[in-house]
This record gives sequence, structure tokens and C-alpha cells, in this order.
Amino acid sequence: MSMLPLPELPTCSGFFLETGIDRDALSETLVEMVLGACIAPGSDPGHRATAILELLGELRPGNALEAMLIGQLASCHCLLMQELQAATRSDDLFLKERHLNLGIKLQRTFLNQTEALTKLRGLQQQKVRVEHVHVHQGGQAVVGQIYGKTGGTES
Repeated sequence: MSMLPLPELPTCSGFFLETGIDRDALSETLVEMVLGACIAPGSDPGHRATAILELLGELRPGNALEAMLIGQLASCHCLLMQELQAATRSDDLFLKERHLNLGIKLQRTFLNQTEALTKLRGLQQQKVRVEHVHVHQGGQAVVGQIYGKTGGTES
């Protein structure tokens, strides 16, 4: 059950494409929760709903965990933008500072969620730092970046 009256959503079969979730009820609930967090009172719910569904489609979640994380990213971004807008509109210095502080916390959360999604998708490059190497008589060591296949013999 939605907290706000939401526009007619696409048919449940279309949710799989946007959320990467193979279960219609779960997919629909996730989209409704994200829309509930992103649709501010007084805004056009149809426009926001379309934008959120386009965002889910653009980020292409591959499974339920990615869909939930992308939903959190979208919700966090919406709340962040609302806080920054509130700070801009406020003439009260105390309220302006409060909105900006909440915005900063939401920005950190957004960055953490982005890093989590990157790690989950395996897109983050690993770096290995070698601190100390022993090369004994007859041994060989390579210094620098090595590219190409590993493990195998050349014929």
C-alpha cells in the first residue's frame, strides 16, 4: 500500500526489465517504495515516476540486491536534492545550516552506496602493492606493470 497516490504504473511484466527482479510483487513493491521516497508533496507524481523508472532501466540492475541498492541510490539522491533546495530557499541561517548538514550526510551516503554497487558489480580495479621482495641467486624479479594472461606455458 502506497503512502502517496501514485500514477498508474507499467504492467508487472515490465518491472522485470527495470528492476532485474523476477518476482512481480517484489518488483512492484520496490518501485513503489522508491517512488514514495522521491515524490515530494506538491510535485507531479507522473513525471517523477517516469524518471525513476527510466533511472532503474538505465542502471540495469541484474538481480534483487542490485535493484534494492539502486533504489536506495535513487531515494538518497532525491532526498539530497530536496535538502539542497530547502537550504537554498531558506532565509533562516539555522535552517539553512541544518539542511546543508543533512545534504552533506546524504552525499556521503550516496557515495558509499555508489562504491557498494561498483564493488557488487565487480567493476572496481584491485591494486596490489608489494612492499618487499627477496630475489635469491639465480632468481628473477620483474618491476613494473604486467599485462596479459597468467598461468600457462607458451609453446
